[in-house]
Amino acid sequence: MVQQMQKPAQRRRWGDAWSALAIPGLVFIVLGFGSTLVFAIARSLTDPSPANYLRLLDGVSGRALATTFQSSIVIALIVLVMGYIYAYAMLIGPKWLKIYLIAFLAIQFATSSVARAYAWVQLLQNNGVINKFLMATGLIDHPLKLMRNDLGAIIGTSHVLLPYMVLVLFASMRQVNLTTIVAARSLGANSWRALFEVFVPATRVGIVAGTGLVFVLGLSFYTTPALLGDASHQMISALVMNQAMAYGDFGGASTLAMGLVIITLLSLLLTRMITDRLNLMRKPSS
Repeated sequence: MVQQMQKPAQRRRWGDAWSALAIPGLVFIVLGFGSTLVFAIARSLTDPSPANYLRLLDGVSGRALATTFQSSIVIALIVLVMGYIYAYAMLIGPKWLKIYLIAFLAIQFATSSVARAYAWVQLLQNNGVINKFLMATGLIDHPLKLMRNDLGAIIGTSHVLLPYMVLVLFASMRQVNLTTIVAARSLGANSWRALFEVFVPATRVGIVAGTGLVFVLGLSFYTTPALLGDASHQMISALVMNQAMAYGDFGGASTLAMGLVIITLLSLLLTRMITDRLNLMRKPSS
């Protein structure tokens, strides 16, 4: 009976006039992104043949895939730790700190990733701010290599992706009843135990969703790794650009792009499955 009452309500919800406002956006997505996707699929299968996919894990392509996976995993873990601390401070901090952290987060979204990458160049290069400071204090005798390697790419990319993690974690943390921590401490748990055994498990959905989001975004990053990373350890996005623009191998570039799309979809699917299972575990049994 309840299901029969819900179906007409659903039909009315999707059939009202306001739903028509979504049609232009849907058409734009289908025509803009869908046509590009179809073109890439066709090019990867016909330029010169479907054998393109057999070379996806060999040579330069295989190394790019491995580098992309490793970097994305490391970035996701780093951003998770930093983002959790940031979001937790936004949740429990004093009012002035919350205002500062929210304003700083908004500035990050308003600033171009290219501008932030060039800012890191000024900080990390051999004669940059960090090396000059360390040499002036006598901690080092010669400049450290902080960019044009995996370290520089990870630092810059983590900085760009941090706000996304913070927003996901903060939304998850706001759903937690903070009185549970007070109750845990009243039962004898210290602050750290109450945090890691009560609060953190309650935000597992946000942790999984944020980590999955940052991992997926890190897979396709181009500008920041190109400016701060090592050219000999290219990520997939940079290799796609080089294959298409430098070598004119549009078939190989399309194959790499489709491989990235497949990996992204599988990552999103896995994240969704885990979060759905965690949500199901949180629901009280009837």
